[in-house]
Amino acid sequence: MDGNRLIQGYKGYKRYKEKLTIAALMLLFWCCLLDGCTKTFQIQSPIGKGIYRANLLYRGARYQECLTELKNLLAIDPDDPHIHYNLGLTYAQLNQYNQARDEYIRALARKENIPQIHQSLGDLYRQQHLYAKAIIEYQRALTLLPASVETRMRLASAYEGLGKMDMAIKEYKSVLRVKASSGMYLNMGNIYYKLKQYDDAITSYQKALLQAPDMVKIYNNLGLSLEKKGETQKAVAFYQKAIQKNSHYYFSYINLGALYRSTGKYELAREYYQKVLQIEPDCPDALLNLGILYDLYLSSPEEAMKNYRHYCQAGGPRSSEVRKWIETLQLRK
Repeated sequence: MDGNRLIQGYKGYKRYKEKLTIAALMLLFWCCLLDGCTKTFQIQSPIGKGIYRANLLYRGARYQECLTELKNLLAIDPDDPHIHYNLGLTYAQLNQYNQARDEYIRALARKENIPQIHQSLGDLYRQQHLYAKAIIEYQRALTLLPASVETRMRLASAYEGLGKMDMAIKEYKSVLRVKASSGMYLNMGNIYYKLKQYDDAITSYQKALLQAPDMVKIYNNLGLSLEKKGETQKAVAFYQKAIQKNSHYYFSYINLGALYRSTGKYELAREYYQKVLQIEPDCPDALLNLGILYDLYLSSPEEAMKNYRHYCQAGGPRSSEVRKWIETLQLRK
Protein backbone atom coordinates (compact mmCIF):
# COMPACT_ATOMS: atom_id res chain seq x y z
CA MET A 1 0.00 0.00 0.00
CA ASP A 2 2.85 2.43 0.76
CA GLY A 3 4.06 2.15 -2.81
CA ASN A 4 0.83 3.82 -3.94
CA ARG A 5 0.69 6.32 -1.11
CA LEU A 6 4.20 7.76 -1.50
CA ILE A 7 4.23 10.58 -4.04
CA GLN A 8 7.26 10.78 -6.29
CA GLY A 9 9.24 13.80 -7.39
CA TYR A 10 11.67 13.97 -10.31
CA LYS A 11 10.77 10.77 -12.06
CA GLY A 12 7.45 11.89 -13.48
CA TYR A 13 7.12 10.67 -17.03
CA LYS A 14 5.43 13.87 -18.27
CA ARG A 15 8.40 15.92 -17.12
CA TYR A 16 10.75 13.46 -18.85
CA LYS A 17 8.89 13.94 -22.15
CA GLU A 18 9.08 17.72 -21.80
CA LYS A 19 12.82 17.57 -21.25
CA LEU A 20 13.23 15.23 -24.22
CA THR A 21 11.41 17.74 -26.42
CA ILE A 22 13.63 20.59 -25.26
CA ALA A 23 16.75 18.51 -25.90
CA ALA A 24 15.56 17.72 -29.40
CA LEU A 25 14.91 21.34 -30.26
CA MET A 26 18.30 22.40 -28.97
CA LEU A 27 20.07 19.78 -31.04
CA LEU A 28 18.06 20.60 -34.15
CA PHE A 29 19.04 24.27 -33.81
CA TRP A 30 22.62 23.20 -33.13
CA CYS A 31 22.71 21.16 -36.33
CA CYS A 32 21.30 24.13 -38.21
CA LEU A 33 24.11 26.35 -37.00
CA LEU A 34 26.75 23.74 -37.79
CA ASP A 35 25.48 23.34 -41.31
CA GLY A 36 25.82 26.89 -42.46
CA CYS A 37 23.10 29.23 -41.18
CA THR A 38 24.00 32.90 -41.11
CA LYS A 39 23.48 34.97 -37.99
CA THR A 40 20.04 35.92 -39.34
CA PHE A 41 19.20 32.20 -39.74
CA GLN A 42 19.14 32.37 -43.55
CA ILE A 43 19.74 28.77 -44.61
CA GLN A 44 22.57 28.40 -47.14
CA SER A 45 23.08 24.65 -47.64
CA PRO A 46 20.74 21.75 -48.52
CA ILE A 47 21.46 20.16 -45.14
CA GLY A 48 20.77 23.50 -43.42
CA LYS A 49 17.48 23.92 -45.25
CA GLY A 50 16.45 20.38 -44.38
CA ILE A 51 17.36 20.77 -40.72
CA TYR A 52 15.38 24.01 -40.58
CA ARG A 53 12.31 22.33 -42.06
CA ALA A 54 12.73 19.34 -39.73
CA ASN A 55 12.94 21.70 -36.77
CA LEU A 56 9.68 23.39 -37.72
CA LEU A 57 7.96 20.02 -38.16
CA TYR A 58 9.27 18.79 -34.80
CA ARG A 59 8.09 21.94 -33.05
CA GLY A 60 4.67 21.36 -34.53
CA ALA A 61 4.63 17.76 -33.25
CA ARG A 62 4.49 16.57 -36.88
CA TYR A 63 6.88 13.74 -36.15
CA GLN A 64 6.18 11.52 -39.14
CA GLU A 65 6.88 14.39 -41.52
CA CYS A 66 9.97 15.30 -39.51
CA LEU A 67 11.11 11.71 -39.85
CA THR A 68 10.71 11.84 -43.63
CA GLU A 69 12.66 15.10 -43.81
CA LEU A 70 15.52 13.70 -41.75
CA LYS A 71 15.66 10.51 -43.81
CA ASN A 72 15.95 12.62 -46.93
CA LEU A 73 18.93 14.37 -45.37
CA LEU A 74 20.64 11.02 -44.88
CA ALA A 75 20.63 10.59 -48.65
CA ILE A 76 22.74 13.75 -48.83
CA ASP A 77 25.06 12.87 -45.95
CA PRO A 78 24.59 9.37 -44.49
CA ASP A 79 27.48 9.84 -42.06
CA ASP A 80 26.30 12.98 -40.29
CA PRO A 81 25.96 11.99 -36.59
CA HIS A 82 23.59 14.86 -35.84
CA ILE A 83 21.07 13.68 -38.42
CA HIS A 84 21.16 10.19 -36.88
CA TYR A 85 20.79 11.68 -33.42
CA ASN A 86 17.77 13.77 -34.38
CA LEU A 87 16.27 10.74 -36.09
CA GLY A 88 16.64 8.96 -32.75
CA LEU A 89 14.88 11.76 -30.90
CA THR A 90 12.04 11.74 -33.43
CA TYR A 91 11.62 7.96 -33.27
CA ALA A 92 11.50 8.26 -29.47
CA GLN A 93 8.61 10.73 -29.73
CA LEU A 94 6.81 8.16 -31.88
CA ASN A 95 7.45 5.48 -29.22
CA GLN A 96 9.51 3.50 -31.73
CA TYR A 97 12.17 2.69 -29.19
CA ASN A 98 14.23 0.11 -31.10
CA GLN A 99 14.60 2.45 -34.05
CA ALA A 100 15.48 5.33 -31.70
CA ARG A 101 18.15 3.20 -30.02
CA ASP A 102 19.62 2.15 -33.38
CA GLU A 103 19.87 5.77 -34.56
CA TYR A 104 21.57 6.86 -31.32
CA ILE A 105 24.06 4.04 -31.70
CA ARG A 106 24.69 5.01 -35.34
CA ALA A 107 25.30 8.58 -34.24
CA LEU A 108 27.78 7.45 -31.59
CA ALA A 109 29.56 5.20 -34.10
CA ARG A 110 30.25 8.33 -36.16
CA LYS A 111 31.05 10.66 -33.28
CA GLU A 112 31.21 9.15 -29.81
CA ASN A 113 32.23 12.25 -27.86
CA ILE A 114 28.85 14.02 -27.83
CA PRO A 115 27.47 13.78 -24.26
CA GLN A 116 23.90 14.64 -25.30
CA ILE A 117 23.68 11.48 -27.38
CA HIS A 118 24.80 9.27 -24.48
CA GLN A 119 22.31 11.05 -22.22
CA SER A 120 19.43 10.55 -24.67
CA LEU A 121 20.31 6.88 -25.07
CA GLY A 122 20.34 6.62 -21.28
CA ASP A 123 16.93 8.28 -21.15
CA LEU A 124 15.61 5.76 -23.65
CA TYR A 125 16.91 2.81 -21.62
CA ARG A 126 15.57 4.31 -18.39
CA GLN A 127 12.14 4.74 -19.91
CA GLN A 128 12.19 1.02 -20.78
CA HIS A 129 13.35 0.16 -17.21
CA LEU A 130 16.74 -1.01 -18.54
CA TYR A 131 18.45 0.76 -15.68
CA ALA A 132 21.85 -0.95 -15.87
CA LYS A 133 22.24 0.12 -19.50
CA ALA A 134 20.99 3.61 -18.67
CA ILE A 135 23.62 3.94 -15.95
CA ILE A 136 26.40 3.07 -18.40
CA GLU A 137 25.27 5.75 -20.86
CA TYR A 138 24.89 8.42 -18.16
CA GLN A 139 28.36 7.62 -16.87
CA ARG A 140 29.76 7.98 -20.39
CA ALA A 141 28.01 11.33 -20.74
CA LEU A 142 29.49 12.49 -17.42
CA THR A 143 32.96 11.43 -18.52
CA LEU A 144 32.58 13.87 -21.41
CA LEU A 145 30.74 16.57 -19.44
CA PRO A 146 31.40 16.06 -15.70
CA ALA A 147 29.65 19.28 -14.65
CA SER A 148 26.25 18.29 -16.08
CA VAL A 149 23.75 18.48 -13.23
CA GLU A 150 20.97 17.21 -15.47
CA THR A 151 22.85 14.01 -16.36
CA ARG A 152 23.74 13.37 -12.74
CA MET A 153 20.08 13.69 -11.73
CA ARG A 154 19.17 11.11 -14.38
CA LEU A 155 21.96 8.85 -13.13
CA ALA A 156 20.57 9.06 -9.59
CA SER A 157 17.12 8.14 -10.87
CA ALA A 158 18.53 5.15 -12.76
CA TYR A 159 20.33 3.93 -9.63
CA GLU A 160 17.05 4.25 -7.75
CA GLY A 161 15.26 2.24 -10.42
CA LEU A 162 17.90 -0.46 -10.14
CA GLY A 163 17.46 -0.56 -6.38
CA LYS A 164 20.94 0.82 -5.63
CA MET A 165 19.63 3.35 -3.14
CA ASP A 166 23.01 4.23 -1.59
CA MET A 167 24.38 5.15 -5.01
CA ALA A 168 21.24 7.16 -5.78
CA ILE A 169 21.61 9.14 -2.56
CA LYS A 170 25.28 9.76 -3.34
CA GLU A 171 24.41 11.21 -6.74
CA TYR A 172 21.55 13.32 -5.39
CA LYS A 173 23.86 14.74 -2.72
CA SER A 174 26.41 15.53 -5.42
CA VAL A 175 23.74 17.46 -7.32
CA LEU A 176 22.59 19.30 -4.20
CA ARG A 177 26.11 20.59 -3.59
CA VAL A 178 25.81 22.40 -6.90
CA LYS A 179 22.11 23.15 -7.16
CA ALA A 180 19.63 22.73 -4.32
CA SER A 181 16.08 22.02 -5.40
CA SER A 182 12.86 20.82 -3.84
CA GLY A 183 12.65 17.94 -6.32
CA MET A 184 16.04 16.57 -5.32
CA TYR A 185 15.27 16.77 -1.61
CA LEU A 186 11.90 15.16 -2.27
CA ASN A 187 13.54 12.30 -4.15
CA MET A 188 16.10 11.79 -1.38
CA GLY A 189 13.32 11.76 1.18
CA ASN A 190 11.48 9.12 -0.82
CA ILE A 191 14.58 6.93 -0.94
CA TYR A 192 15.12 7.25 2.81
CA TYR A 193 11.45 6.39 3.30
CA LYS A 194 11.84 3.21 1.23
CA LEU A 195 14.91 2.34 3.29
CA LYS A 196 12.80 2.89 6.45
CA GLN A 197 15.15 5.65 7.55
CA TYR A 198 12.27 7.87 8.55
CA ASP A 199 14.24 10.53 10.44
CA ASP A 200 16.43 11.13 7.39
CA ALA A 201 13.33 11.17 5.21
CA ILE A 202 11.73 13.82 7.41
CA THR A 203 14.89 15.95 7.31
CA SER A 204 14.97 15.78 3.51
CA TYR A 205 11.28 16.62 3.19
CA GLN A 206 11.71 19.60 5.54
CA LYS A 207 14.54 20.90 3.34
CA ALA A 208 12.29 20.42 0.33
CA LEU A 209 9.63 22.56 2.04
CA LEU A 210 12.13 25.39 2.50
CA GLN A 211 12.61 25.38 -1.27
CA ALA A 212 8.93 24.89 -2.15
CA PRO A 213 6.57 25.68 0.75
CA ASP A 214 3.48 25.21 -1.43
CA MET A 215 4.39 21.78 -2.87
CA VAL A 216 1.52 19.62 -1.62
CA LYS A 217 3.19 16.23 -2.09
CA ILE A 218 5.91 17.15 0.43
CA TYR A 219 3.32 17.62 3.19
CA ASN A 220 1.78 14.29 2.22
CA ASN A 221 5.08 12.43 2.39
CA LEU A 222 6.00 14.08 5.67
CA GLY A 223 2.71 12.76 7.02
CA LEU A 224 3.58 9.25 5.87
CA SER A 225 7.02 9.37 7.51
CA LEU A 226 5.62 10.64 10.80
CA GLU A 227 2.89 8.01 10.70
CA LYS A 228 5.56 5.32 10.34
CA LYS A 229 7.24 6.70 13.46
CA GLY A 230 3.97 6.43 15.36
CA GLU A 231 3.50 10.20 15.56
CA THR A 232 -0.08 10.04 14.32
CA GLN A 233 -1.22 13.49 15.45
CA LYS A 234 1.63 15.17 13.61
CA ALA A 235 0.92 12.97 10.60
CA VAL A 236 -2.74 14.05 10.59
CA ALA A 237 -1.65 17.69 10.75
CA PHE A 238 0.54 17.33 7.66
CA TYR A 239 -2.14 15.46 5.71
CA GLN A 240 -4.59 18.21 6.63
CA LYS A 241 -2.07 20.83 5.57
CA ALA A 242 -1.76 19.18 2.17
CA ILE A 243 -5.55 19.26 1.80
CA GLN A 244 -5.62 22.93 2.84
CA LYS A 245 -3.11 23.66 0.09
CA ASN A 246 -5.14 21.72 -2.47
CA SER A 247 -8.60 20.47 -1.58
CA HIS A 248 -8.58 18.13 -4.61
CA TYR A 249 -5.35 16.39 -3.61
CA TYR A 250 -6.96 13.05 -2.88
CA PHE A 251 -3.80 11.16 -1.92
CA SER A 252 -3.89 12.78 1.52
CA TYR A 253 -7.57 11.91 1.91
CA ILE A 254 -6.65 8.25 1.22
CA ASN A 255 -3.81 8.44 3.72
CA LEU A 256 -6.08 9.92 6.37
CA GLY A 257 -8.60 7.16 5.70
CA ALA A 258 -5.90 4.52 6.12
CA LEU A 259 -4.61 6.14 9.31
CA TYR A 260 -8.07 6.37 10.88
CA ARG A 261 -8.84 2.77 9.92
CA SER A 262 -5.60 1.58 11.55
CA THR A 263 -6.49 3.48 14.74
CA GLY A 264 -10.03 2.12 14.91
CA LYS A 265 -11.81 5.33 13.85
CA TYR A 266 -13.83 3.61 11.15
CA GLU A 267 -16.46 6.28 10.56
CA LEU A 268 -13.78 8.89 10.00
CA ALA A 269 -12.00 6.49 7.65
CA ARG A 270 -15.19 6.06 5.65
CA GLU A 271 -15.70 9.81 5.51
CA TYR A 272 -12.28 10.40 3.97
CA TYR A 273 -12.54 7.55 1.46
CA GLN A 274 -15.91 8.91 0.35
CA LYS A 275 -14.39 12.38 -0.06
CA VAL A 276 -11.90 10.87 -2.50
CA LEU A 277 -14.75 9.43 -4.56
CA GLN A 278 -16.40 12.85 -4.68
CA ILE A 279 -13.21 14.13 -6.31
CA GLU A 280 -12.34 11.04 -8.37
CA PRO A 281 -15.32 8.66 -8.61
CA ASP A 282 -13.31 5.83 -10.19
CA CYS A 283 -10.24 6.03 -7.92
CA PRO A 284 -9.18 2.37 -7.45
CA ASP A 285 -7.38 2.92 -4.14
CA ALA A 286 -10.39 4.60 -2.54
CA LEU A 287 -12.84 2.00 -3.88
CA LEU A 288 -10.71 -0.90 -2.66
CA ASN A 289 -10.08 0.59 0.76
CA LEU A 290 -13.71 1.54 1.21
CA GLY A 291 -14.75 -1.98 0.22
CA ILE A 292 -12.34 -3.49 2.74
CA LEU A 293 -13.61 -1.10 5.42
CA TYR A 294 -17.22 -2.15 4.83
CA ASP A 295 -16.24 -5.82 4.56
CA LEU A 296 -13.95 -6.31 7.55
CA TYR A 297 -14.71 -3.44 9.92
CA LEU A 298 -18.25 -2.12 9.41
CA SER A 299 -19.95 -5.48 8.75
CA SER A 300 -21.73 -4.19 5.66
CA PRO A 301 -21.30 -6.86 2.94
CA GLU A 302 -23.67 -5.22 0.45
CA GLU A 303 -21.72 -1.96 0.54
CA ALA A 304 -18.47 -3.92 0.40
CA MET A 305 -19.56 -5.76 -2.77
CA LYS A 306 -20.77 -2.53 -4.32
CA ASN A 307 -17.34 -0.94 -3.91
CA TYR A 308 -15.49 -4.11 -4.90
CA ARG A 309 -17.51 -4.32 -8.14
CA HIS A 310 -16.86 -0.66 -8.87
CA TYR A 311 -13.16 -1.28 -8.25
CA CYS A 312 -13.11 -4.08 -10.83
CA GLN A 313 -15.06 -1.97 -13.32
CA ALA A 314 -12.48 0.80 -12.85
CA GLY A 315 -9.72 -1.65 -13.82
CA GLY A 316 -8.07 -1.90 -10.41
CA PRO A 317 -4.80 -3.88 -10.53
CA ARG A 318 -6.05 -6.46 -7.99
CA SER A 319 -9.32 -7.10 -9.81
CA SER A 320 -8.86 -10.87 -10.17
CA GLU A 321 -8.26 -11.17 -6.41
CA VAL A 322 -11.16 -8.86 -5.57
CA ARG A 323 -13.59 -10.87 -7.73
CA LYS A 324 -12.88 -13.86 -5.48
CA TRP A 325 -13.72 -11.71 -2.45
CA ILE A 326 -17.05 -10.86 -4.08
CA GLU A 327 -17.76 -14.57 -4.63
CA THR A 328 -16.96 -15.30 -0.99
CA LEU A 329 -19.32 -12.57 0.20
CA GLN A 330 -22.09 -13.86 -2.07
CA LEU A 331 -21.73 -17.35 -0.58
CA ARG A 332 -22.23 -15.90 2.90
CA LYS A 333 -25.63 -14.44 2.00
